[in-house]
Amino acid sequence: MVSGHIVGSDFPEIGLENALIEITGFANYQATTNANGDFIIEDVFTNITYDIQISFEGYDNYIDEISVGSTALDIGTIILNELAYPPGNVQAIQNPAGTEVALSWSSPGQGGGEFRYDDGDFGFQLGYNSMPANAVFGAVHPNVAVVQEIHWYLSSQYGSHDQVKLYLFGLDEANQPNTENVLYESGYIDNIDDEWNIHLITDPVEAFEGFFVGVSTPNEYTSIGMDDGVGEPWEFQAGTQFCKENWTNASSWTEVSTFGPNYERNFMVRAYGINMGNTLTENMEIPEVKFRSNTTESRGFESYNIYRFYDSQHNDPGSWELIAEGVEDTVYVDLAWIDLPNATYQFAIRSVYTNGVESIPAFSALIQKTSASAGDIPVIKTQLSGNYPNPFNPTTTILFSLAQTSENVILNIYNMRGQKVKTLINSDMEIGKHDVTWQGTDQSNKPVSSGVYFYRLLADDKVIGTRRMLLLK
Repeated sequence: MVSGHIVGSDFPEIGLENALIEITGFANYQATTNANGDFIIEDVFTNITYDIQISFEGYDNYIDEISVGSTALDIGTIILNELAYPPGNVQAIQNPAGTEVALSWSSPGQGGGEFRYDDGDFGFQLGYNSMPANAVFGAVHPNVAVVQEIHWYLSSQYGSHDQVKLYLFGLDEANQPNTENVLYESGYIDNIDDEWNIHLITDPVEAFEGFFVGVSTPNEYTSIGMDDGVGEPWEFQAGTQFCKENWTNASSWTEVSTFGPNYERNFMVRAYGINMGNTLTENMEIPEVKFRSNTTESRGFESYNIYRFYDSQHNDPGSWELIAEGVEDTVYVDLAWIDLPNATYQFAIRSVYTNGVESIPAFSALIQKTSASAGDIPVIKTQLSGNYPNPFNPTTTILFSLAQTSENVILNIYNMRGQKVKTLINSDMEIGKHDVTWQGTDQSNKPVSSGVYFYRLLADDKVIGTRRMLLLK
């Protein structure tokens, strides 16, 4: 007989009902826990070592070995760790003076990842004249991500394409497609030439070492669209666009620029989902992440912890500096940035769940600090600097500065018709830099609708500035 008690890390005093216990080996056994989180499996063959797996939606699986002897085995209390879903789309922007960095990110599970290189304008096409059965064309994205959609564009100039197959491969240490790690392979999907097509992935794909997204048209000339590879931010980047005549064999991938200068273009294939940051080609030990029900998410999430570190410390979380904890908003300004030595830095943000469970980190891009230090702080001017993020949903932070202590500082929000929506500030204020967060609500704290809004700053009865922002829901 094998018995035990199953609880979750968020509420360890409460047993998990209907957790699944699977024991496999010489014979296979299965059971579920009762209302108290207890289970008993009778008549298990003795003097044998088995594999045991315990699973429950919203928690990491527990996997171990157990040795069943001649007496009953009680494995005791097993704690399943709550799955902690990370934030996404971390943005870190250094101000022009190099005195601070503004951070923003998406709430756990709220998307925010667009993975593309192309500018959206068709200019060329590519395919293999041999029309092989397993040719694939696509792009690599060295990002920790959860992929939810694939978009692609094929041309009809060299024949029509009624159907395509789509692929997601992991990346190897050189950031090239790794066909030994097939993350996703679709069946045949309907295609319409000369326009963008969209495929929604039913079970979003976890790509924790980066991914390649590709298109195949078996036994047809692919004619995948390519842009011109010119113009920021869509300029061609070497080492991102690849193709292969037969992805099932062990041959190397071909980078398209090796075909000649005319092929320094971006394939028109994209992915969308959750962007957790650049992999930096480092391999971190990352646990499984699963999508959870709204009930599970609302039960567990509490706040965010924010870390800063040198780029060389990316793969050493123990050396990261915790610069803020218990942050409940999705924006933060690193005001200590000015005191740091000139170097290359990165930020990481973890979601914090019930009972102190932290998610895997979501990373910002690298930031090079080369300018200001505490000894050369620029002269403060009275000005309305702007807001971030913009567009936003549902919160944004407005930045401004005062060159002197000012009376009757007023910051108002207006809609497109010039009607005042909310007063954020109406008070005397000290000299210095200031920021205030708008939650996207009116004077009665009711959410406002999507659209364009304006904010105006007044100080000492003078209009300092008016700026525009966009709320997208």
